[in-house]
Amino acid sequence: MKTPKVLNMALTGLLVFGATSLFASQAEARRGVGLGVGAGLAVPTSDTPFKLAPAWGFYTDIPLLNTFHITPSALVYNLNPKSGGEQSATDISINFKFMVPMARLDLFAGVTAGVTSTNKLTPHMGGLIGMSMNLVSNVDGFINVNYKYVAQEQIVHDIQIFAGPLFRFTH
Repeated sequence: MKTPKVLNMALTGLLVFGATSLFASQAEARRGVGLGVGAGLAVPTSDTPFKLAPAWGFYTDIPLLNTFHITPSALVYNLNPKSGGEQSATDISINFKFMVPMARLDLFAGVTAGVTSTNKLTPHMGGLIGMSMNLVSNVDGFINVNYKYVAQEQIVHDIQIFAGPLFRFTH
């Protein structure tokens, strides 16, 4: 029985697409999980004016696909109302990043959700944008801007700007 040319071309295309996808996934797997540390500023706003505060944190970048990464993070900063009553804050978040991979530069945007710990645990949610650039074989530099909506006693809109190195663990 002869197969039509269209079916042969479709099967060949499917085979080539599947092989290309497999190699792309293996290339991303070779890129490896990353561990990053960042430092920057927290810029909280609310009905009560806040001061800028230094901030720092840790990230784990887990590539599931070439275009989708999960990034758990822990960020530490102060919430400093200009009227007084400074509080330390820690954000524990899970970030879902949608990547636009390029040669040495990756752009990303995503969503974030987690808890903010001050005097009590409060949920937060928001979005993020940023980019990372491959500096040497297993080290990237990144810049990340987070927006978080924190519902405490008063609603806090927190913008956090971080930059730092991201170390990739490869085979």
